[in-house]
Amino acid sequence: MLLGVLIALGFVAKPAYRAYRAQCVEANLQAARTAARQGDWAAARDKAHSVLLARGQDLEACRIWTRALGKLGTADAYAAASELFANPRATCADMLENLQMMALQGPQAVALSAYASLPPALREQVVFRAADSSSVPQFVSPSSQRMRRRRCRTGILRLCMVQMTPPAPLTYCPDLLRYARRPSREVWIGHLGIGARHPVRVQSMITADTRDTPACVAEILTLAAAGCEIVRITAQTKSYAANLQHIAREVRAAGCQVPLVADIHFKPDAAMEAAKWV
Repeated sequence: MLLGVLIALGFVAKPAYRAYRAQCVEANLQAARTAARQGDWAAARDKAHSVLLARGQDLEACRIWTRALGKLGTADAYAAASELFANPRATCADMLENLQMMALQGPQAVALSAYASLPPALREQVVFRAADSSSVPQFVSPSSQRMRRRRCRTGILRLCMVQMTPPAPLTYCPDLLRYARRPSREVWIGHLGIGARHPVRVQSMITADTRDTPACVAEILTLAAAGCEIVRITAQTKSYAANLQHIAREVRAAGCQVPLVADIHFKPDAAMEAAKWV
């Protein structure tokens, strides 16, 4: 009897609790709006975060929270801006604002990728160029007061000049805006040179069973005729690697000098066997 009464009270109280919770969430959202207007970004961040804990998909709270993180310069501002930028419900204004934040606080390569993902009509509102001889990227648009006040045809304010924060020195790419081949060592595979000043080579891998000599030779000759410059052959075990002797002999007998490379699967004995033939 008592259990039934408690269950009934629970059903009655549940709608009232939901209404009270929704009222608290709305109060926190209103407090976040007020704090943002007053420039109290710490309070805006906290109130918006409390709303997101209850309503994780609230776009307005997400905007306020992300903007507050950017204003406060917190470490997770870039991640929040990236998340809001990729939100399917984000408006064009959201995308431009968060692209601006990503440019200031995120890695150059990621900000460039985000810029490239903008819709063409929106991308036209941001002119991208290198800022100076140091090639620090900037998002550039007319910055006069008149252009700041005037809205574009799509209703989005143009971005003012924003310089991206230089990242740590790049070891894989000296310049994001200019192509330059990274210096490398020269290595010879048979008669074919790779690295250094040699051109980029085309390679591929056959799919035939390595123990099937005729099938392997036929695929190698087909690849070479198509322009392949290096051919890889799988050699999972020592017995597979041993058959490379016959494959290499037949390929050379057919007049094909394409370099052959054994694809070893963590087997030292297979590697030593393959080294005798390729």
